[in-house]
Amino acid sequence: MRRAFELAFSTAYVFSSGQPRVQVIDDVQFQRPVEIGTLLRLNARVVATRSPEGPDQDPILAVEVEHASCRARVGVYVLTNSRIARRSKL
Repeated sequence: MRRAFELAFSTAYVFSSGQPRVQVIDDVQFQRPVEIGTLLRLNARVVATRSPEGPDQDPILAVEVEHASCRARVGVYVLTNSRIARRSKL
């Protein structure tokens, strides 16, 4: 979970060209169990942005992180969960 958070933070940082501030992390619900010893592939992408509505508000963006697990012997990745973190730029 920590790596997913760090990936979301890094994605928001690069996208916004500034250090983001975390506002909300949605619930994490796994669609499938992740077995011990499986490899994880994490993908992050910005899925939404919103401009500030007033001069004292920050722009907001949402980053989605997908987790896919892979059994090394089989070599097939299976989506195990997806979560969205909303961040605002400082």
